[in-house]
Amino acid sequence: MLSAILFTAPAGAAEPLVDAAWVKANIATDNVVFLDLRGNPRAFQAAHISDARWTSYGRYSWRAKINNVSGMLPPTAKLEALIGRLGIGNEDHVVLTPAGWDATNMGIATRIYWTFKVLGHDQVSILDGGMNAYLADKKNPLQKGMTTPQPNIFKARFRPKLLATAEEIGHKHAPSVKEGHPHAPGAKPHKD
Repeated sequence: MLSAILFTAPAGAAEPLVDAAWVKANIATDNVVFLDLRGNPRAFQAAHISDARWTSYGRYSWRAKINNVSGMLPPTAKLEALIGRLGIGNEDHVVLTPAGWDATNMGIATRIYWTFKVLGHDQVSILDGGMNAYLADKKNPLQKGMTTPQPNIFKARFRPKLLATAEEIGHKHAPSVKEGHPHAPGAKPHKD
């Protein structure tokens, strides 16, 4: 199902992957927001794509613990507030920029990509190879220090069809969509 989400984009949706050359060509483009997913703020402060915003999958509310199950999709209102605080609006093309060093941080990028898709935001891409690929070309422009985004309004258009229910994943302890708690594909089962 994840491959269907990543590689069959609705008409008018952004390409799932962009490369470092695309990023370099679109740095000053209006409504393109680079969201740096490297968990360490010191790495972001040392060097990042110009005007990028920093977020942490682990420290910010990109996931929630619901009914003792970690890694669940947070309530829509919390995600709207988080995305808005990052200065992202519905008109923005979000480019997720993970570190690119291993499968774990690329997995974080695909999870946040899926989160945007569930929220009805199709203008989202992942930087192929992450910051590792972008930093490979020493000529690519970089900025230092933290950035403070101007808050924006992000309004979700929730897509429940992109969720797996407790019944679909065969987990009797997991909350169900009917209860208002959606599931992420591959959610870890509760240990009895």
